[in-house]
Amino acid sequence: MSALQQEATRNRANTLIEALQGNLSSKSPLKQNDILDLLGELKVIGRDTQFADIFSIEVLNSLAKYGSHDQNFDVRLEALRIIANALLASHPLRQAWDGVSAFAKQYMNPSVDEEFVIGRILFLSTIEGSRIHIPSLRQTLKDYITESLQRHSRHQPNAREQAAVVETCKLLFNVLCKIPESTTEYDYLVKYLVWILRHLPRKLVQAASSVITCLLKLSVIDEVYFPQEEPLAVVALLFEMIETRMRNLGLDDPTLDDSIAPALLVLHRAIAKSQLQSVKEYVRSKVLPPESERNKPLGVSSSFQSLLLQTASKPGLQKTREISYQIMFESCNEDAREFIHSIGFGFAAGFLINHKIEIPNESLREADEYLNAQSSYSVNPVTGQRIDAENASYPSLAEMTDEEKEREAEKLFVLFERLRENGVISVQNPVRTAVESGRFQQLPE
Repeated sequence: MSALQQEATRNRANTLIEALQGNLSSKSPLKQNDILDLLGELKVIGRDTQFADIFSIEVLNSLAKYGSHDQNFDVRLEALRIIANALLASHPLRQAWDGVSAFAKQYMNPSVDEEFVIGRILFLSTIEGSRIHIPSLRQTLKDYITESLQRHSRHQPNAREQAAVVETCKLLFNVLCKIPESTTEYDYLVKYLVWILRHLPRKLVQAASSVITCLLKLSVIDEVYFPQEEPLAVVALLFEMIETRMRNLGLDDPTLDDSIAPALLVLHRAIAKSQLQSVKEYVRSKVLPPESERNKPLGVSSSFQSLLLQTASKPGLQKTREISYQIMFESCNEDAREFIHSIGFGFAAGFLINHKIEIPNESLREADEYLNAQSSYSVNPVTGQRIDAENASYPSLAEMTDEEKEREAEKLFVLFERLRENGVISVQNPVRTAVESGRFQQLPE
């Protein structure tokens, strides 16, 4: 847009504002369609951030009168949208405008469209500054949030209602972040949030993610998370949402970590709080590989358990890996030997070392003995694979070509070096010894 066009647009915006302000005190007010035309044109101009400065406190107060609950529905909705856009574009307005309390009181029972835009206005008006600590405003916001969540917990939210839930949850999360010392005052909202979560699509859509983010800030209420009639329902739902997201995006997607970490955190907090044996057994079955997967090295199948194990090799999944492995470790009674038995030393070592959990030099031998005592077959304690299946999977030494032998030797060399560097073993790398003694020869090109 050229300088002349910018000037013309700015002049037009000022003309629209003057007409709207003048109409408020006119003895011959404009017709509703004419008001809508003025507001609609001003809304389009206001979307461009380069014209954010046309909205002053005085202008916002005038627009707030058009947005009041006694105005025509279409008129007030259009005015509310302009206010929301203006607050989004202007940091000074967000700090200075004080119309938030009046709007929250007026719209205690809004339509879905009104809730969407009112929720955004309340969020933007309280995201900065300290006004949220004003007792009267804080109570007004609390009442507004409670009424909104109660209303959505009475029936399954449709697509438009889900968008409104997102805005209300953003407001709630903002409030909870600003008053960390008082979040328990809002624990009564957990029952509404969990009800809404259970009646949303069973995947991490935006509404579900917004609800989960709020649950992170609130306490785990046993009777809500583990209802007597369906104690596994909420935990199973969270697992399903996480698995669906992992499969849909793939482990290499850069957005995966941030999108599932909140759900994993809520899941972890819920599991840690539960004393129900049925919950612990269910979680164990979801995160630890079943015996049927030991025909191959653990972590190579397409199961959900394998996906969790594979996060260990994905640098972009730090949060997901940490929470997932914490759940696995706790499902093993926080016992290093049982942990190694369940997922193999290759996957367990990194977590144990990072958390400074002692791995005795005898851990592999102990894990091997423990594995064999628990099963009717021998298991490789490093990979978790059955020895008989392992032998069947690879050719014998006599059947291997020289190139295959060299590749296997390189793998062994790297494995022993890692174990030695991590302090797991203190013996000389046998491959290094063989090379230094001249028993290995470089193959010709």
